[in-house]
Amino acid sequence: FRRLVFGFCFFHAACQERRKYGPIGWNIPYSFTNEDLTTCRRQLKYFLDESVGGQIPYKVLQYLGAAINYGGRITDAQDKRLANTMIKVYVCEDSVVTEGYKFSESGLYYVSNGETQEEILDFIRGFPLTPKPEAFGMHSNCDISCAQNESMALLENILSMGGSAGGGGGGGGDSKEDVMGTVAAELLQLTPKPFDFVEVEERFPTLYEESTNTVIKQEVIRYNRLLKVMIATLPQFQKALKGLVTMTEELESMGNAFFTNQVPENFEKK
Repeated sequence: FRRLVFGFCFFHAACQERRKYGPIGWNIPYSFTNEDLTTCRRQLKYFLDESVGGQIPYKVLQYLGAAINYGGRITDAQDKRLANTMIKVYVCEDSVVTEGYKFSESGLYYVSNGETQEEILDFIRGFPLTPKPEAFGMHSNCDISCAQNESMALLENILSMGGSAGGGGGGGGDSKEDVMGTVAAELLQLTPKPFDFVEVEERFPTLYEESTNTVIKQEVIRYNRLLKVMIATLPQFQKALKGLVTMTEELESMGNAFFTNQVPENFEKK
């Protein structure tokens, strides 16, 4: 019972910690709770108490844990496969009968042999304070992506906090609206007219010998799409700053990006 509970606890921790790796961990971040783990523990105790001849229904426990208790929150098909695969590592016959059964390739994480709660807690305290990706069945390079995501999130929060501050304080600097209006005016002045696709077609015809021409025309189409959006939205944003038209959510987001020196989302999508 203790070994299987430890396996469920490790499975729960892996499910929770994989979320910080973004799409590498789960395609969709799910809100797993302690109640999911408690339900697994209660079901484990029930099946062990009702088992005949000491037979442990591992497949039933795996299915209930991965497909029902935790799987009930999972919507993505690939994430369901991942959960079914993960639980077979932590809740299995080997984890019960094999001494020092390893949860990771390096053997750093393995099943506790503790008999009491305090012994098991002491065993867990011996794990590294910063868990390695191998603890969750992931490659060590995932730490790089995780660090990049955390750094970007930190910088975006700092920028958003700076952007929310008004022009008060008596510093004499431009207000937020003035900065956004200036950036919008400069962008509109620097925005060229869209390319004439007929002329591009004549200069770069589609030829088997010149595959680069096809790439050029594809890029022209994308570039023209961006230019049309900029030409359409920048004047609207300037009018919205003056109160002549409604400041929509898209225009407000675009202005905040101007103020924090970022690429607006509606530009980036094009």
